[in-house]
Amino acid sequence: MKYKLLEPLLVLAVFSLDRLAKFFILKRLYLKSVEVLPFLKLTYVQNTGVAFGMFRDSNNFFIVFSAILIVALLLFRRKVPDFAASGGHFFRGIEPQAETALPQSRADSGYGPAAVSGFIAAKKKYWRHLNSRAAAVCFTRFGLALVLGGALGNLYDRLAYGFVVDFFDLSFFPAVFNVADSAITAGAVLLAMGLNSGHGIGDGDGRRG
Repeated sequence: MKYKLLEPLLVLAVFSLDRLAKFFILKRLYLKSVEVLPFLKLTYVQNTGVAFGMFRDSNNFFIVFSAILIVALLLFRRKVPDFAASGGHFFRGIEPQAETALPQSRADSGYGPAAVSGFIAAKKKYWRHLNSRAAAVCFTRFGLALVLGGALGNLYDRLAYGFVVDFFDLSFFPAVFNVADSAITAGAVLLAMGLNSGHGIGDGDGRRG
């Protein structure tokens, strides 16, 4: 049961953080640009396009596109196994790995062959765990949650303002973006990792609890 709350909480966290950041920008930095670090500015931008400022002046199209994307993601989510059925083992399997790498006696407390061998064995077991079906389920479901939270954040802007509020302005990046864009990008990476893991995640035959 507790695993089922992770995704809604992550979606809510992304959406809330995005709203809070945009609220601050609208109240304090409207039509302004402030340097925070040598490579980072907070620059108010009204984006009528898609993520990272692409395809401007297409707000109405992207309202429809975002709504369809959200529905498609929710439908696809039903094909992914639940944490309780598969992904739950991912969380239960990580912590013990660190314990196996610890010396069991004072005689093994140095960096001798036994300690090094134990550490290497624990790391190999840990990486095998990351390549497991449980990890693929977690990557996929967390990725979906991040993309959903980001898509909802930007969709809110389009409906409320007629544009998306962007503000992260990196000197080495060509476009201004926001928290929702970052979540969508991170979620897409996790989705790619989960769906390309070779475990058939999302094929519709996953075990569900």
